[in-house]
Amino acid sequence: NTTYHYRVQSADAAGNTSSSSDATFATVPAPDLLIAGVTATPAAGLLSGGLLTIRWTDTNAGSGTVSNSWYDRLVVSNQTTTTVLLNTLVYYDAASQGPVPSNHVRQLEYAVRLPDGPPGAGALTLLVTADALDRIFEFNPSGTAETNNTNSIVVPSALADYPDLQPVLLSSAPADLA
Repeated sequence: NTTYHYRVQSADAAGNTSSSSDATFATVPAPDLLIAGVTATPAAGLLSGGLLTIRWTDTNAGSGTVSNSWYDRLVVSNQTTTTVLLNTLVYYDAASQGPVPSNHVRQLEYAVRLPDGPPGAGALTLLVTADALDRIFEFNPSGTAETNNTNSIVVPSALADYPDLQPVLLSSAPADLA
């Protein structure tokens, strides 16, 4: 909270001046949303075609309460194939899930099924951005409140074993049968 004092001075075309009395206003404490942790389930043994659950913690590191709703962005990309597997927004509804006071956290998660085959195998980057659409005014003393909103991890996904069907007892009729 900072209190500001101000006075308004004015002058008309004839040169008459006037000053207001001293007035004040105070800024309100602002929140600062951070992604404090990103985890993946399963923690080991992830396979292409498998279910991946991403969990993260939105932390309000600011001095004010987050009272409005916001969207986090989740991007899952495969570094090995250089493809984006998922780019989605995850909604935090402050009306139903509650405001986030200073130094409090909220847990969010999203589940996605990886593609089968090579597109779902490799080094997967899980990147989460808090308040991706800038719906929450954020502030911190270092001036990084709007740029400190991302966190990521890299998890390995192996190629699953898929059936390798091979023909057995293959036969054909002679071509000159008529």
